[in-house]
Amino acid sequence: MNAMLEVAGLRKQFLLDGGSSWWGHRRPPVTVTAVDEVSFSVDSGTVLTVVGESGCGKTTVARMLVGLEQPSSGVIRVDGITLSGRRTTAQTGLIQMVSQNPWSALNRRRSIGHALEQPLLVHRPGATKAERARRIGEMLDRIGLAHSYLGKWPRQVSGGELARVVLARALLAEPKVIVLDEPTASLDASVKATVVSLLLDLRTELGLALVLITHEIPVARWMADQAAVMYLGRFVETGPAREVLHRPTHPYTRLLLDSVPHAAAGEPGGGPGRRIPEPGGEVPSAVAVPSGCAYHPRCPHRADTCTASIPPLIVHNGHPVACHRTAHLDLTPRRDRVAQHSEPDSGTAVAGAGQDPRGD
Repeated sequence: MNAMLEVAGLRKQFLLDGGSSWWGHRRPPVTVTAVDEVSFSVDSGTVLTVVGESGCGKTTVARMLVGLEQPSSGVIRVDGITLSGRRTTAQTGLIQMVSQNPWSALNRRRSIGHALEQPLLVHRPGATKAERARRIGEMLDRIGLAHSYLGKWPRQVSGGELARVVLARALLAEPKVIVLDEPTASLDASVKATVVSLLLDLRTELGLALVLITHEIPVARWMADQAAVMYLGRFVETGPAREVLHRPTHPYTRLLLDSVPHAAAGEPGGGPGRRIPEPGGEVPSAVAVPSGCAYHPRCPHRADTCTASIPPLIVHNGHPVACHRTAHLDLTPRRDRVAQHSEPDSGTAVAGAGQDPRGD
């Protein structure tokens, strides 16, 4: 299978104003590296998820993919076409974005029909009004909305329906790649499941490559084929989602998964009320990234080597991990580690409760 999206050596630096000192002197500008040497590929019909804490750089990656931010260096290629700094209309049509807030993504003073017509006017300028109406009608059928929605205003429909409209608008440009930036963050649980199922169906039906940017681990587990864990601008663990999001190797990935509330018994995160305490602490500032491995101030396994150099992504436990201490980590499955630290409860969890629909 050929990669539909290829990203190599992506880097983004911002120049920030240094501000003033107590004595009124201007401090020199500060360079912040938000994304550093990020590389990945996504095949047609598959989903890559990028997960991490707020401020790790995942949204900056999304903005660079769709051209809202210009990379400081690196290459973005879609279907063999290298995307330039100033993208042509044809290039912008290759990769589209679905933002996390559907209310802010639409013009509240225009109807939904107007919003859905815009990508056709831009990317299919030769289409007649009848052809545009036909394409919009077909898209509404595909996403499960009645044609009567075309005359409604954004304020007249629910958040789940708006999420479908925003997705339909992106699909009308006929992209090869869709970047989903926290697409379910503002939705309740039942609507979230509907939107995720729709995305997975469209991914298969249209052969799309999806990049899912999210902090919602359960959604990432449900949707993703591949996973990348990001910390302070770098990938620290990548590989099949079934491995990375269920049997993690990097200490940060473990900490991230341990923070998921109400995890099902036997999954990373343990059963309800059962946690293995691990050092955490505040995320370091991107203005002053720690030397060596950026995670070492929070890592329970740190050693002197961790402060000396940045660990490269090296295959360990079946997939790439950036950690100097991988050979020394306890890779015992979490369910066994929980059993070693806890006495058995008198009650037993219902089998399959909270289980990931993609399987273990």
